[in-house]
Amino acid sequence: QQFTSIQPQSPYERCLASGRPDCEAPYGDYYPAYLPGVAAFNTATKTLSGPALPQDATTIRAFRKTAGGVAEQVGSSATSSIAITAPFTPGVAYELWLTGHNFRGDGPESNHVSYTAA
Repeated sequence: QQFTSIQPQSPYERCLASGRPDCEAPYGDYYPAYLPGVAAFNTATKTLSGPALPQDATTIRAFRKTAGGVAEQVGSSATSSIAITAPFTPGVAYELWLTGHNFRGDGPESNHVSYTAA
């Protein structure tokens, strides 16, 4: 009989399939969960933050877009807050939000925060 092996899906599963005894899932084996709470934007420091990293996330990512615009990533952090250094155009309204991130990709978006640059 011939058997076809199924390719494991994650680095952790590939490690397990190799038979190595030191396999660990250091970042969890799942996409990140929702941000635990509400994202907030500090207009004075231009910092977008949440209460903590989402479950299974190794970092958070900050995104922004203008009305009718395309979302762009404007920061990443291993803590629960991100100082956004990308310039804001005065008088333009932005939507800002966070997502958790790990080796599988981005998790769900947090609430969107509105900000009109001064």
